[in-house]
Amino acid sequence: MSGVGSPRYDGWRFAGSEHRAHRSAAALTLPAYITQLWRDDLPSASGTLAKPDYKPTRYQEAALWRAGFSAVAGLDEVGRGALAGPVAAGAVILPPARRLSWLSGLRDSKQLTPQRREELAPRIKQTALAWGIGWADAQEIDALGIVPATRLAMRRALAACGVPPDYALIDGRDRHDFGLPCRVLTRGDERVASIAAASVIAKVFRDAWMRDLDILHHGYRFADNKGYATSVHRAALRHIGPCLHHRFSYEPVRSAADVALGWCRPTRRANGPNMP
Repeated sequence: MSGVGSPRYDGWRFAGSEHRAHRSAAALTLPAYITQLWRDDLPSASGTLAKPDYKPTRYQEAALWRAGFSAVAGLDEVGRGALAGPVAAGAVILPPARRLSWLSGLRDSKQLTPQRREELAPRIKQTALAWGIGWADAQEIDALGIVPATRLAMRRALAACGVPPDYALIDGRDRHDFGLPCRVLTRGDERVASIAAASVIAKVFRDAWMRDLDILHHGYRFADNKGYATSVHRAALRHIGPCLHHRFSYEPVRSAADVALGWCRPTRRANGPNMP
């Protein structure tokens, strides 16, 4: 595994010309069964990735188990693009060499119905070696920015796992430093079982959070839109303004807040002293 931290290969990912220049070097320093699994994630000659119909498997985890890692965590986030509520992250460590009856029905959480996600989440938790959920709320998102807040949620999810992971497979494109070896995979939630499982438990957790918020702030229909920018949600922002669970660093929440503040500002009285 000496190639993981080498200057020639940073973060387990190649980009553009670096991929073409260093592909042979990486193949010499890393086990063949791992480099074989990378090929679907490498850019084509045009610099884009094809989009086949992926089904989550444990191929990535199996290669790492054979390389000596015993607690491979899949990580994924939900709620990054919402206007309200937290960004949540799930971490799932699947057991090696164990048949999982629910695996054939597993997909990225976005491809599953709410009922199917609710059915899968407890089964994932029961059979996983470990799992954890973390989140960053709207105030933390506004203070840190969405990318650092997402990293914070992922870090909290890893910390919540009962078993410390020794490797992380992460969906997305952003680089992360969690103090352990990791690999970022484009469309990992569609292809890697532990990442897909993490997306399911995180989605179920966040949806329940938004249903609870809907009881407190029913005018936004959070139970239906989960905080995303639907037409009903945008109309509610225009008519009643944002609540404390909105992300004020996002548009159109910022503009709606400015309008609401304008409504509350004192105006000059027609027959009285001027007000500031």
